[in-house]
Amino acid sequence: MIHRAERTKVELSDALEIRAALEQAYGVRLRLHEKRTRQPNEKLTHERVDVGPFAIEDIHFPGDIEVSPDPLDKVVALWTTAGRLEGSCDGLKGEAAAGEVSMIS
Repeated sequence: MIHRAERTKVELSDALEIRAALEQAYGVRLRLHEKRTRQPNEKLTHERVDVGPFAIEDIHFPGDIEVSPDPLDKVVALWTTAGRLEGSCDGLKGEAAAGEVSMIS
């Protein structure tokens, strides 16, 4: 079966809209906690190319955010190009700073 690439892009600043867009993209419930207040002009940008069994995404989120998803039931490879990320699942922790790659599940 050949899957056609589907491209999507959203730019959002409202916290509820951000959560809804990310929940739709990942198909799981998310809990978001912003650790600092964003400026009004700072937005989440989420671009995705979905090709059936895998997707490639570019996410930019200014500020400091903590995201706790329900089980993803998939493996996600994250390449941090700026800032840092941290993820944990079932006692395993993954971290990455700019230029590093981390795997989460």
